[in-house]
Amino acid sequence: MDGNLSGKKTDAAIDHVINMSRVFAAPRIAVWKAWTEPDQVAAWMGPPGIKSKVDTWDFRVGGRYHLTMQEDDDHPLGGEFLEIIEGERLAMTWTWEHGVLDGVEMVVELGFRDVDGGTELALTHTRLPTEKAHDMHAGGWQGCLSELEAYLTA
Repeated sequence: MDGNLSGKKTDAAIDHVINMSRVFAAPRIAVWKAWTEPDQVAAWMGPPGIKSKVDTWDFRVGGRYHLTMQEDDDHPLGGEFLEIIEGERLAMTWTWEHGVLDGVEMVVELGFRDVDGGTELALTHTRLPTEKAHDMHAGGWQGCLSELEAYLTA
């Protein structure tokens, strides 16, 4: 590995994948709405210490979204909604518009199901071009899910 996060040259054919799940002590509809309503997404999306602003949210298959994670500087990203099955499944492209992963299109898939004690969210992030990009996103998603948990229990 050469330290290149984008993998545009050395690892372009490699597809690193993140699979994680978490159970939230909240009804499935509440977890679904937290992911699909722009005001709710803005309230929790991002690891601790990072706030998000939703710029565009056309929630339909083929619709586009754009948000900006705000820290010391802005980290814009956007994509297209690929699949929406109300309360069950959501898939979207995930493309950073900043930094070394600028323009690298990845895919985030979410599954929602009822379990004892609440809702299980299964998250799969594919098309991560390098192991370093995988590790950074895995940590980011862990932080995001912690923020989501705090938001849902507030």
